[in-house]
Amino acid sequence: MKARIGVFLLAIGLAFGACAEDSDTASPGESPEPTAETLVLDPPPPLATSVAGAAPAPASNEPLSCRGEDGGLAVGRTDIRVSGNRQAPGSIDLLNVPMVAIDLPAPPTWVVPFFAADDSCEPYWYVTLNDGRAVTVDPRGVVADAGAALAPPETSSGVVRSVYDDLGRFDNPLPDSRVVSFGSWSAALVDPTERYGHGVLGDRIEAGAIEVIDNSSGERTRIMIDAPSVIEGISPMLLDVDQNDDAIPEILVTLSNADDGAWLALFNIDGTLRAASAPIGRGNRWRNQLGAGWTGPDGDYEIVDVRTPHLDGVVEFFRVNGDRLELTASTSGYTNHTLGSRNLDLGIMVDADADKVVEVVLPTRDLGSLAIIDRHDDDAIEVGRIDLGGSLSTNIATQWIVGQSWIAVGTQDARLLVFGDPNLLTPDAE
Repeated sequence: MKARIGVFLLAIGLAFGACAEDSDTASPGESPEPTAETLVLDPPPPLATSVAGAAPAPASNEPLSCRGEDGGLAVGRTDIRVSGNRQAPGSIDLLNVPMVAIDLPAPPTWVVPFFAADDSCEPYWYVTLNDGRAVTVDPRGVVADAGAALAPPETSSGVVRSVYDDLGRFDNPLPDSRVVSFGSWSAALVDPTERYGHGVLGDRIEAGAIEVIDNSSGERTRIMIDAPSVIEGISPMLLDVDQNDDAIPEILVTLSNADDGAWLALFNIDGTLRAASAPIGRGNRWRNQLGAGWTGPDGDYEIVDVRTPHLDGVVEFFRVNGDRLELTASTSGYTNHTLGSRNLDLGIMVDADADKVVEVVLPTRDLGSLAIIDRHDDDAIEVGRIDLGGSLSTNIATQWIVGQSWIAVGTQDARLLVFGDPNLLTPDAE
């Protein structure tokens, strides 16, 4: 018999109210500012164990792959991919898989997956808490102290670090920008400016440019945004919009100004404007880019955002049509951001109902449920939702192995909710 991983196995791979849109009040309970410290995690001693609805699982003799899609060590990020694109690989029948609730010592703020540093590749979750601490959750649901939180975190093979550690490579970076990569290219937001004081992300400092580095040649390109506009976000997103496998990405950002509000802009890697959406048409109105993937009814590649996530919360789907990002479908009543927060990762794209088509998973406006949005003909429709039994307080984290996705979220009442069916990963042997 093969060893059975048990009721609570976390499979890992590649791996968050009706407020006024123009308010700049920061959300309570944000994570502390990151430090430059790097924390190497050997599995720590237990702090406490409280797993609702699950028995401890026996140790497994079946090693799990800790390799990413390219064969390298898997990286866990709150924005799912190193490119910044929040499309997760694999699939999950989210409405029907088991959900396990794990009690934490304080409300969680960020969740990412990581592997043990030894050869076992044992999968864990690294969870930061709103009191400045971090914990880990192992495959048996054991919660253990992980010291001071590195937030937002990034993980790889047992090592946890701050996502800001690579910003020193860039000239005059936005202090809270994330570095994203695609092929030989890396990019970050630079040239901080206060020329548009919307403050939707908790301060009035936004980026005035994008810096792109070709890591193979060292060549740098600076894409300047003309005043009075700014880049209203924390990172660019690198996408293969052409789907031509040329390893040269396009760059997606959200631009904003006081007259027009926000619009999506897609740049070529040389800095020329490829395409743009129509602006909202009113200042102090924002959109939060979510990701890109094959969401269209015929498998078309589309870009997804949420327009005014603090007001009507409209999920929008766009396709490139000449020099325009053309709106193809939309639906309202959702969000992927809380006002004043730097957590822009409250939505993901994944095959969420195991139908081999990519859906959007994101919270309802009240943060009390996760909704699954599907594209159908010319519409975007909700095909199901899951009651969280509390208010979402983290990003939506995802893990992947052998074609199966797992999803985890934290709630304000100090729980980690994990969705996934271990029986799909551990078939019984003869």
